[in-house]
Amino acid sequence: MAFTEKENDPAKMLASQQVIMQAFLTHEGSLTTIAPFIEGPADEIQQRLAIYYDAYRGRMVDILRVAYPKLAVCLGDDAFADLVVAYSAKHPSSHPSARYIGQLLPDFLHQHEQPILAELAQFEWALGDALDAANTPLLTLTELLSLNDLDWPALQLALHASVQVLELHSNAPMLWQQLGQQLADNKPTTPHYEQTITHWIIWRYQQTAYFTSLDVPSARLFHLLQQKLSFADICAALCDEMPEEGVSPFIVHFLQHWVAQDCICYLAQKGYD
Repeated sequence: MAFTEKENDPAKMLASQQVIMQAFLTHEGSLTTIAPFIEGPADEIQQRLAIYYDAYRGRMVDILRVAYPKLAVCLGDDAFADLVVAYSAKHPSSHPSARYIGQLLPDFLHQHEQPILAELAQFEWALGDALDAANTPLLTLTELLSLNDLDWPALQLALHASVQVLELHSNAPMLWQQLGQQLADNKPTTPHYEQTITHWIIWRYQQTAYFTSLDVPSARLFHLLQQKLSFADICAALCDEMPEEGVSPFIVHFLQHWVAQDCICYLAQKGYD
């Protein structure tokens, strides 16, 4: 597509045309704004711009179908495309990487009173984040078992970058799982939304994203680890919620399990922050 020259500085001219073209593609501009920069008859200009306009939206649909494959299956092609077009108009791409285009889609669905679809999208996005998270140094079982009694009170641990704890009201994880399976004779899961919260953890282990539900004490401990508290402070917090004599055994069992799942990082002793 050829643009006519409107100023003498080629760099300024190109930058101005790029801004105007981007605004046109993302609904912020109009045909009358971009057309003066393009050579040719008006009807031909309109046809050529329509190709770019539609191609941009088609590309957004393709990108978000990769980020939200199960949401796309759940909605169907046409409804998913309509959702992406509406979302892109509200939240045009602003990051150099296409990876982050769909980051606000769960919030967009919540704002449009689609709570189950919003949580399905939130769950799918979290799975993608777990796979893309940076590698951070992990605490090993050998290191954990080598700690002596004096090490524990001041011990600070952190969660691996891939670990996310979600609080969901819906059965979105089951829906996500079912949408990837052949139903055969199995009865489809009915989407439902409850007032009560179910806690879910998503993490990466050996280059694969996993998820499972959590009981309340485990979810609470994950939240405390996110705050990077000392072991002594974590114990004090949990003593308010469970019998004191059960706190230390619970934490030790918790750590042994989740350290083996590559979820825990050494913070204080090794200086990772």
